[in-house]
Amino acid sequence: MVVKTLSLLADTSPERCIIKTDAINAFNEFERPAAAEAISRELPHLTVTYANAYKHHSAVFYTDSTGEVHVVLSQKGSKQGDVLGALAFCAALSTPLRRTLSRFRSRGVVVLAIMDDVYISCLPEHANEVVAFYEQECLQIGLKLDQAKFAVYLPESDIGDDVLPLCTTRNEGGIIVCNVPVGSEAYVKDYVQRKLMGKYDNNHHLISEVGESQTQYLLLRYCLNSNYVYWMRA
Repeated sequence: MVVKTLSLLADTSPERCIIKTDAINAFNEFERPAAAEAISRELPHLTVTYANAYKHHSAVFYTDSTGEVHVVLSQKGSKQGDVLGALAFCAALSTPLRRTLSRFRSRGVVVLAIMDDVYISCLPEHANEVVAFYEQECLQIGLKLDQAKFAVYLPESDIGDDVLPLCTTRNEGGIIVCNVPVGSEAYVKDYVQRKLMGKYDNNHHLISEVGESQTQYLLLRYCLNSNYVYWMRA
């Protein structure tokens, strides 16, 4: 839905820009009370389950440059490997998403998200204000945005430097939406050529090197063909 919607907007409303946002270390930084509040509001039957799962500090593992594994205790973010982790993150993020959409709905702003992939579609003259509002809302749940890692695409023409000036990925003929290219025909073809055919070129020799036919099929089916099928479905 996200890919199709933004692709349709790029084709039918080329005067609108598409912004891909980025939050720093999102899954480990959101405030757990924000998730608990959203879950109690939207999914009340999971309130007790979430409270029991996240009432204590959780262990976060990381490996330093020497290869040594360290453990720190955290009261933020989702637990590593926890089945509720993605739900908790999405619940927390739903509040700034909903408030941003409510604040700018009258200006035709569209806000779409899958997990931490958040996209905003609006007129360029509204972009800075919309992003600033969304950024402040994210801070309320413990998330900090990194505008240098944003991407912005304006189908109709080059977007001015005054729009999201910190954003470094801009005016490239398209934008990547949930790993799918959206934009001009040349942009999409170039992306598919680089990603799909490049992957094939780098791996097709493996097929001839393995002698067993079932292994050859698995390489084709799951290592080379899957990305193509995914993009076609999108």
